[in-house]
Amino acid sequence: MSIAVANEVGIYSICHTPPMRAAVDPAFLAFDVVESPQQREVAHLLHFWREGHHRKHRVTALLSSKFGEKTGWSGRKLLDFIAANPGQDAWLVNPFPELRYLAFNIWEHGEFWHPGLMERAAKLIAAVEPGVDLNIFPRSSAETLLFCNFWAGTEQFWDRYMERVEAYSRAAEAIPEMLDSAEHYSRTTYFPFFFERYFTTFLTVNRDVRSCAWKHSKEETLRHCGTEMELLCIQEFGDMIEKWDARGSYDEDQRQFFRSLLKFCQLFARTRAAAGK
Repeated sequence: MSIAVANEVGIYSICHTPPMRAAVDPAFLAFDVVESPQQREVAHLLHFWREGHHRKHRVTALLSSKFGEKTGWSGRKLLDFIAANPGQDAWLVNPFPELRYLAFNIWEHGEFWHPGLMERAAKLIAAVEPGVDLNIFPRSSAETLLFCNFWAGTEQFWDRYMERVEAYSRAAEAIPEMLDSAEHYSRTTYFPFFFERYFTTFLTVNRDVRSCAWKHSKEETLRHCGTEMELLCIQEFGDMIEKWDARGSYDEDQRQFFRSLLKFCQLFARTRAAAGK
């Protein structure tokens, strides 16, 4: 597929309040959710999809208002990225490229920071895709890793992906534990932590999907580091991890190495918080 002109791509930004409409990137379109601003982004994605907005363009995205803040990208840069990589089903921009070096995969990362997530996610997945086993989930690569809704897709991709999201959203209603309070920086439940990992899971399971991820340079990755410990870990071990990824196989000692990196980063973050920094 060739993306010839910008209006063939519709990138929408979620607007929770009236002032946000005026602040939308000039390359984006506003998607007004003022009447239901407190709903989770999954609900907004489902609403957008059910209303058929993804059928208005050859490629469509519905992004949170924090896209520019988290990625450092303008809307024009996103449009150029899509145009420069034709023939895809989906395009993604991961605002947290450093996390690939700090956790073996997206689910081990989730379980470490939100204990109990894997057990709940396994119940939910068993209700929708029983063949997916998170205990043997493979390494999350730069080509699949995403922790948010910073993706664009064709009409066919939207339908295929959102049908799964809808199925999971409905199944979650029958699993009360998904709404238990989860350990995080603010009060929330396990529900959003499952869905922020599902896009990566979908790409990993459905290998026939043609996707293109922005390739962060090492310098870009280091700039995204949130703490000095993350920066140090990638500076010291990033090249070694790249070699492991190139080889494509991991033993238990290497898996444990990733778990240790997570522990170092958590301890550092908690020490800084206790010191009021």
